[in-house]
Amino acid sequence: MPSDPVTTYKFAFLGGFEWLIKLSAPVCPNDRLRVRVEIKNKRASSKPGRGYAAAFHETLNQDDIVVFSCEVTWMLATRPE
Repeated sequence: MPSDPVTTYKFAFLGGFEWLIKLSAPVCPNDRLRVRVEIKNKRASSKPGRGYAAAFHETLNQDDIVVFSCEVTWMLATRPE
């Protein structure tokens, strides 16, 4: 994983399933937000070229208060083996 704080990753998003969203605090103008994403697990699909990844997202404000969280399972295109 790159050490710089802002990194761009490219991936092919094919769909999202089981979105569990929580809006836990308000966001105000001039708030500074940052995002954390943790990949919980991944697995190959029975169809070639596809896979699934379960992720947990958190958006925090400048006071480290979680203002948004989301658990989602993505379907992604995979690299050829």
